Amino acid sequence: MLNGASVGAPKSSRMSPPIQTDAALPKEEGTYLNAGGLPEDDDCRSQDSAQRSVTTTQTSSLLAQADPAKPDSEGNTALCLAAQAGNLAQAQQLIHRGADVHHINLDGDNALTLAATGGHLTFIKWLDNHCPQPVNHENYYGDTALTLAARHGHQPLIQWLISRDASLTHLNDQLKDALAEAVANGHLALAIWLSSQNTDLRRVYPDGNNLFLHAVYAGHQGVAQWLEDSSVDSQQINESGDSAITLAARHGHHQLLAWLLGKHAAGIHQISRNGDSPLLMAARQGHCQTVKLLVQNGADTGLINYAGNSVLTLAAASSEPLALWLCSIGTNIHHIEFSDNNAFTLAAQSGFFQLMQTLEQLGINIHQVNQNNDNAFTLVARQGSLPW
Repeated sequence: MLNGASVGAPKSSRMSPPIQTDAALPKEEGTYLNAGGLPEDDDCRSQDSAQRSVTTTQTSSLLAQADPAKPDSEGNTALCLAAQAGNLAQAQQLIHRGADVHHINLDGDNALTLAATGGHLTFIKWLDNHCPQPVNHENYYGDTALTLAARHGHQPLIQWLISRDASLTHLNDQLKDALAEAVANGHLALAIWLSSQNTDLRRVYPDGNNLFLHAVYAGHQGVAQWLEDSSVDSQQINESGDSAITLAARHGHHQLLAWLLGKHAAGIHQISRNGDSPLLMAARQGHCQTVKLLVQNGADTGLINYAGNSVLTLAAASSEPLALWLCSIGTNIHHIEFSDNNAFTLAAQSGFFQLMQTLEQLGINIHQVNQNNDNAFTLVARQGSLPW
């Protein structure tokens, strides 16, 4: 049977892949907002099913011809691929042909963690009965079968893994346990269920994040609302100095930000460790709707961060529509940041020619020279075109 032992392995130097969000579990009835995800489309779903069918057929054909011991460029053997696809019949054939059921690929994944990512419970139950795997095996990103299943919202598999003593408190390299993975990926029904399994909703993780910050970072308002209703601290500040409001602003979650500002309006003036306000964070990323929301709620458009940037110099380097809007509401166009760029040189560097024309009409210094001895015209010339 699966046991609770953790298999140690040297950590890989490879970068952790980005978290991918799976389709959410069936929606809970109640007052919480949708936890995330796009509306379902029957035609798209039918096409996806057809594509999966073709892919499964092709994979089965390839696996049948494969050398059971030969790994591919990712270190996956044919059995690894069968586990990933949940192809039990193919796996049984490969094991009969001598495939190593304990093989680990270049990411540190074994048959259990690969199958867990896809939520292949039948496959894993058979594996448990015939070729037991350590239930708390960690891949090279610190993920176990449980954290992977939680990331992708596979509740039946999670329930089974917990019954086999899978660790609910284990943290992966992103400092998330199973509950944090469920929250961060918008699986509200799963998070509610996990909260009943002797987990700590108010846990503060080593990086200073709590579950509320994880939900806000990913833009899951329904999950955040449930967490606040469950008395999770909505004003937690993490080790990077971020609050829920700064995270929502930086990542452009303007609807979630509006909800947060309605509860904690003072957070609009929070300053980060590099001197950024939520407004400056949103401007740096070019989040037009978020910037407009913050300005409408009283954000200071005159604030300068520790690098000497204003909201307009940041917008001039990130989003022409945003910078034009800021000009239209009377934002100071003459500010020069610490590298001696003004909005005109930054617009030239970004190829924002409409913005350059607008700034010229408003009276900006079009001959500004930065610390690299460049002006707007040398910057534009490097791009091989002139705005007018």
